[in-house]
Amino acid sequence: MGWLVLYLLGFGLVWYENRFIVCDVLDRPLWFTPENQTILWIVRLLITYGSIAGIWYGYRWQQALVAFVVYYTFEKVTFRRSYNREFRDRYSRYLKHLRDDIASKGGPLDEQTVMTQASEFAHGTILRNMKGELT
Repeated sequence: MGWLVLYLLGFGLVWYENRFIVCDVLDRPLWFTPENQTILWIVRLLITYGSIAGIWYGYRWQQALVAFVVYYTFEKVTFRRSYNREFRDRYSRYLKHLRDDIASKGGPLDEQTVMTQASEFAHGTILRNMKGELT
């Protein structure tokens, strides 16, 4: 029974990590520093995969395999949702900034180039955020 409690705790930890890892450093909880981010990642891995090993030991490998697939799917879905939310926010703000900048200079607006620049900016910003760097 204890393995199942730890397994469920792993879901909460991965949701929390995925929720804030893509956010700007200034939008994160104060304790979520790069060092604590690494500690949380290690603790989450130990709890989750330790509990899956415990499920394997206490029950059968089939249940452990199902637990792993469910956890892995949950992890990927929550990360993708958080990433997409942050990407849309960054992309739209930077796209508006680029359009306004080009319009104020009176230059021609190449929509494809502007959209590509905004996409690259948003993706690069999120990658920096995941490392815990200031943007």
